[in-house]
Amino acid sequence: MVIDAESNGVDAPAGQTIDGKIVLDIGGEAVRDFRLSEPDLSFTATFDGVSHRISAPLDSIISVNSRETAEGLSLRPGSMSRPEKEVETQPASKVRRSPLRLLD
Repeated sequence: MVIDAESNGVDAPAGQTIDGKIVLDIGGEAVRDFRLSEPDLSFTATFDGVSHRISAPLDSIISVNSRETAEGLSLRPGSMSRPEKEVETQPASKVRRSPLRLLD
């Protein structure tokens, strides 16, 4: 995951940034206490043998990439923020039910 380390609310070790960005391995073996919720993500990771608590607003995420293939999802600035206007949903009575049924 690549994060804009200069974004407001980002708490990450300054010595690990390059060109204002920090690359973070968020794999299960690399982090502890991973939490992703509105409006931020946080976890504990080790840098140069020292444990650091990392936290960042979702809007600071630049991209999420696979280490194996380098393919991923690039996010535009502000794309993770909640829309100003709530999206209207259909009332439950107008929702189509699936023709499938659960068998015992």
